[in-house]
Amino acid sequence: MPQHKTNLSSPIAGVTQGPPDLTAPLDTPDGQVWRYGVGFLLQLAPRRAAVLAAIEVACTPTYGFLNGSDLVPFDDPSGVLAAQTTAVNRNERWDDSPTQKAGLILKSPMLAGFVPLGARRSDGSNHPAAGTGFGLCQAHAFPLDEDGRFQWWSPGRRDLLEVHAFSYDGAAFRSVRTQTATQNPESPLMTADNQWRIVSSGMTTAIPDGDDLLLPVLAGKADGSAVGVGACRWTFRDGRWQPAAFLPTAEAKNPGEGANLAEKCPWFEPSLARMADGSLLFGARGQPGEGNPDSARSIEVWRSSDNGRSWRTAARAADVRNDAPVSVGCTADGTPYVISNPYDPNVAISPKTGRGRGKLVCWPIDLERGGLASPFTIRDAQADFGPPPPSDDPDYAEAWLVDHPTTAALRLADGRWHNVMACRVTHGPLYRPSKAFPSAWNGCHLEELISKGPAVPAWNFSE
Repeated sequence: MPQHKTNLSSPIAGVTQGPPDLTAPLDTPDGQVWRYGVGFLLQLAPRRAAVLAAIEVACTPTYGFLNGSDLVPFDDPSGVLAAQTTAVNRNERWDDSPTQKAGLILKSPMLAGFVPLGARRSDGSNHPAAGTGFGLCQAHAFPLDEDGRFQWWSPGRRDLLEVHAFSYDGAAFRSVRTQTATQNPESPLMTADNQWRIVSSGMTTAIPDGDDLLLPVLAGKADGSAVGVGACRWTFRDGRWQPAAFLPTAEAKNPGEGANLAEKCPWFEPSLARMADGSLLFGARGQPGEGNPDSARSIEVWRSSDNGRSWRTAARAADVRNDAPVSVGCTADGTPYVISNPYDPNVAISPKTGRGRGKLVCWPIDLERGGLASPFTIRDAQADFGPPPPSDDPDYAEAWLVDHPTTAALRLADGRWHNVMACRVTHGPLYRPSKAFPSAWNGCHLEELISKGPAVPAWNFSE
């Protein structure tokens, strides 16, 4: 984690800025270029946390080449414990004997819910699931073409959802795949009440709710009558974590027969946080839809005071962000915020300028006024890193991407609670594969949002 701190005139005191904490995985094969990207944060033990870091395969002729995730522990703001890395999952190859065709099962970033070792209930008794959790990731099965490549738009692609069982005993972290489901109705991952099927996970790891865990997800109604984003309650039962119920925040009715629900829902990539007063905050990335063409530039945050049973809009702002991931969170003292890439009407998203994700900013949420306070900059790639590596394509420029922010309140080796943010720094042309070698700044960055007030513990420990 970086050393330098920037003090800001804001409800949030500051943010750290530094080099990447995770760059190349230790098991990168000779002749290949792997880099860590999106990271998701979780508490492992009373004074140890971890980042689930997704792996990107660089310098290939295929756009969006991912290769599973690693779990990397850390217990100090100054750095990660790379030598204790656990490979959670990797891509798989398959062969279709009747057709003699090969395929690839590509593993997208892994989301998780975890009850840390040593966690206690509010009454001081031991948490019954301490040291266990679950992982959830999208997997995509692609047929390979004659050159051994996959394409995201392949008509033979199948979208899957994999569930893993996690455990940690203080020395070793273990991950075992327990289920592979389909994102379509063929063989879905259903909630225990059989009301909803989970389609994809969101942008933040699960938060505690009594003995249960709440994970933000996108889900579809079992009868096809609705699709929406909300919190999925996971319960530890019969020795394993299971999705028990879905609490929708925002829904779209009648998405269509056989529709790709992730594209039919007006919101996706949801995030979830708990405020100091116990209420829940929920955010999601809007995408343009019928009757709402500007939703890709808006930010909306919902709040629930009854633990997810009902929601109301707590903050809304238009024309503030580019079409990029959004993440809601709370600092260690409970100050709510939103992080994303800011909208600039003077910068068009194009092959010459990229996706408009060169800046990453944080807006404190003004709950009294129902809007966002003035943002402060977490990263300005051009100013902080200089120009990206040059492109060898005159029509498509390399451009910085500082995106996919995820946050969590974590207790580290000093015994204090820190609000940690993970984000990806990379570069590439607009929706094209990049042949440029990764810069020294590429990787998963861990930063800290500094609080002004006393910390609100996310977990109860015996220490």
